Amino acid sequence: MSQLFKNNSNFNSNIGFWSGLPNSDSSSGWFITDTLQDGNYELFYSIYDNCPSSDSLTITILPKSNASIINPGLICDNLDTISLNSINLGGIWTGPSINSQNGLIDINSLGFGNYNYIYSIGGTCPDSDTLNLDIFEFIEAQINPSLDFCVGSDSVQLTSNSNVGYWSGLPNSDSASGWFISDTLSVGIYPIYYSIYGNCPSSDTLNITFLPKPNINITYSPSIPCVGMLLEFNNLSTNIANEDYAWYINDSLYYQNFNEPYFILDTGFYEIKVIASNLLNCSTEHIFPDLFTVYDTTPLPNGEIIRSTVIENQSIYTEWNSSSNYLNPLFEHQIYRSENGGSFDFITATDSSIRSYIDQNVNVLNNQYDYIIKNKNICNVNSNSSNLGNSMLLNFERLDNFRTKLNWNFYNGWNNGTSRYELQKLSSDGIWETFTNSDSTKNQIIINE
Repeated sequence: MSQLFKNNSNFNSNIGFWSGLPNSDSSSGWFITDTLQDGNYELFYSIYDNCPSSDSLTITILPKSNASIINPGLICDNLDTISLNSINLGGIWTGPSINSQNGLIDINSLGFGNYNYIYSIGGTCPDSDTLNLDIFEFIEAQINPSLDFCVGSDSVQLTSNSNVGYWSGLPNSDSASGWFISDTLSVGIYPIYYSIYGNCPSSDTLNITFLPKPNINITYSPSIPCVGMLLEFNNLSTNIANEDYAWYINDSLYYQNFNEPYFILDTGFYEIKVIASNLLNCSTEHIFPDLFTVYDTTPLPNGEIIRSTVIENQSIYTEWNSSSNYLNPLFEHQIYRSENGGSFDFITATDSSIRSYIDQNVNVLNNQYDYIIKNKNICNVNSNSSNLGNSMLLNFERLDNFRTKLNWNFYNGWNNGTSRYELQKLSSDGIWETFTNSDSTKNQIIINE
């Protein structure tokens, strides 16, 4: 019995004929054996002539070894070990950090990279195969621990142990940097994800907490603070028992841990800021939108009446000047009137921007009127009285058919006194014309009319 590999076989002879296997060349002894199954096959050789002869031979087809290595798939370097496998057993493994008998590779000792492994089967029908194995780097996605955040934070940033992954979990996030827009988030817990993609994917999740911050609700009085007054604040915040309030004036700390403060301030302009902190270490800052102005209570300078003039024998027009400044602004003009030398009575007040008044509740033909102005500032403090503003009352008396006596009241409205009095009469053309002058010491004349 001869043992042959499973391949083409040749038996030398050139006078007989071969048979016994399909697809054979009967004259040459070549037989096609690649389609045969493992097993025993009988071959025949026959000589046909005057003296025929034949012979037979049994051959055995052995299985050919298959050393093909089975692809282990994607390998990452975070594995401790892997085992290589082949189609047929019984061979020897060679390559870096591999057990030659069972194909176990120590990945820990290799790290990522490219490595060649050979599997060889010896014996009658030997075979071998080579595997080019890629071991890929595994980067574990790990979000670094984070403290809690306070509601109202414009944005938050989280970090990880690498910069090759992508962030997700909140709207409006920057997937590459770990910045998240958080100004619209309410109190609660939100999951954040960090994912590394590629041959060896990995992901991590971190829950971040947004804590409540104080809700400031503060009123103050008075609405117009004046020097010497208490500027008091009323704290209407809902959780005041668990909050501390720090107060700043013009960025300088004024009160620490004072929930409802008061201030006594000098005249000037002040920015007031309050920072409320709760037990969760969250804080809210509030700056009052308008500067607080503490006004001066010093009486304003006296007003100065320019003139008081009778208009068309029906009313009296009075005009004056006044002054004020930013810290002591004028609030209103108060107008007082005296009739025929009597006491001065309040008649009306005008806005600070108005510096004239027409008094229509008068009888200019029969009475004489004096006026004074008092300037009232925003702190309700009046100035002293202004100079007098007089109306002029002209009386006449017929002495006889040829003479008339004219008399009038002295005008005391000007600080520097009166230089003269001009007497006018209405001409036939309807024009008032001066017909005589009188010095300031006289208030009557006799005319020949």
